[in-house]
Amino acid sequence: MQTLTFHLDTDTSDKAIAKALGKPFAPPHTMQAEWSLLDTHDWALWQAGYSLEQAQCDRQTRCVLYQRQSGAMQGMVTTTMPRFIWQMPPSPLRDRLAPLWGSRALLPLLHLTRHATCWQRFDDDGKLLVTATCHRFTTIEGEAVGCWLQLQPCRGYHDALAPIQRRLRQQAGWLPGKQGVVAQLLAQFGMAPPVAKPLTFDRTTTAAIALKKAMRHQRAIMEAQQQGIIDAVDTEFLHRYRVALRRMRSLLIIAKPMMPPGIHRQLTNHCKQLAALTTPARDADIYWLNMVTGSGGSEEKLAQLRHFNQWLQQRQQAAYRALCLAFAQPHDAATWKLLKEWKPKKGGGRQPARKMVDRSLHHQFQRLLRDSDAITQSTSDKRLHKLRKQIKHLRYTLECFASLLPAKRRERALHQLKTVQRHLGMLQDICVQQQLLREFSATLDNHNSPESSRHIIQEIGHDLKREHQRCKQEIPHQLRLLRDNKALCKLAANGDQQ
Repeated sequence: MQTLTFHLDTDTSDKAIAKALGKPFAPPHTMQAEWSLLDTHDWALWQAGYSLEQAQCDRQTRCVLYQRQSGAMQGMVTTTMPRFIWQMPPSPLRDRLAPLWGSRALLPLLHLTRHATCWQRFDDDGKLLVTATCHRFTTIEGEAVGCWLQLQPCRGYHDALAPIQRRLRQQAGWLPGKQGVVAQLLAQFGMAPPVAKPLTFDRTTTAAIALKKAMRHQRAIMEAQQQGIIDAVDTEFLHRYRVALRRMRSLLIIAKPMMPPGIHRQLTNHCKQLAALTTPARDADIYWLNMVTGSGGSEEKLAQLRHFNQWLQQRQQAAYRALCLAFAQPHDAATWKLLKEWKPKKGGGRQPARKMVDRSLHHQFQRLLRDSDAITQSTSDKRLHKLRKQIKHLRYTLECFASLLPAKRRERALHQLKTVQRHLGMLQDICVQQQLLREFSATLDNHNSPESSRHIIQEIGHDLKREHQRCKQEIPHQLRLLRDNKALCKLAANGDQQ
């Protein structure tokens, strides 16, 4: 269901919001409650057969861990919630949670007071159309943290949002954001990656200036994620760091003809080294979040998966440590300074940025047509992975220079690129998971593990093999749709004569 979220100033009054919404909304009603946010990795609990709830009771936070088939276990902790399991007071709750999480962060927590004001809009027959809720959050001491207005239509009444959104924009200048309230709160407290504002370019911008601006923008996004990676707050920090790093590498490919060779080589090599450091950590994250979560099953199977989870965590933590060490090296900061210092070669980079983008899109698409034409279900995984990189490069060019391209045509092309990339990404994830499973199987051989463990691992391997075959069957069809995408063909044709 579509929900619009507007981030307002903390001093925006209910009276101002009511005026912006207009008279068709009924008079508001208000509520106040203690509000806590737990990042409890619900998937791990749910797959293991548990549910975790939290409630305020006599100035204490009570965590109740339910086992869905056999009653409930309870544990009491103080209102100052710990971020890691080993920081929790000894209790049956901690003993029960520890095997599920291991050393992973349990509670990046926000504990605030939530003040909600709710307006409702009805039609002439008394049917509820839209609910508007203003969420105000304050600390326990009463300090304002944030204010958000959410518009949520009832099922079947999404069209009722459009005139309200238009009125809010015209009357108060409010525009909806892409993130919800919880995501913005997390980002505000450093528990989730901040969302970067999109880049815009003037039509008169030269190629060199546009490239410098785009690369510095991606570097700023990477810097914004580093502390979250170092503090192990959430895996999303690493994911966004990697996306920005891949975009940086795509921009360096485009910039090669106009950058001094020495600077281009240093930046390219440094990005390649960082990509090599981030890959093991992200591979472990992907396996952990996507593979283990879907396994479920008996207590015996869960015990074996916890053993596998611990092995995977050790690899993950080692990879994160190596990456954090790279961040601390003086060479890292010195290399990124080159982004500010480089100047285009004589005669290079003076063309309009749009002309550069058109030519790049044309060359990339022609190469994609050539390399994807012979793809079949029997094509090697290595070749498909190479093709996936080409598609990413094409997509990142469209995204980095979005303001220079026709909006509708660009979005249609991006939609198809993302669809194909998703299928190829699933295939690559499966290949990585199969490799990790083989490595884990070797540890079972070395430790003379019981036959039951081997059987469970073999069962997971068979599931991966079937999923691998299913993905490969779909890819040729998706590539045909991509090659025939009219929007992408028209965008790429603009650079044909250049």
